[in-house]
Amino acid sequence: MGHPPKYTQRRIVNLKIDNQDHIREAVNTIQDLELKLGRNYLDKEIERFNQIHQEIIIAVENQKQ
Repeated sequence: MGHPPKYTQRRIVNLKIDNQDHIREAVNTIQDLELKLGRNYLDKEIERFNQIHQEIIIAVENQKQ
């Protein structure tokens, strides 16, 4: 997959929209992220998190036996 989630979040958090130039920059950044990560990036990250969460639960249950 593209960038690590923290890198992606940092790029989004650092967006500025206080003037027309910053708005254009922000739109370009978002479009760049969409191209690199895909339109459904968040859905993929949520699915990956859920899969890891399930694996942890199974591992803990297996240790109890």
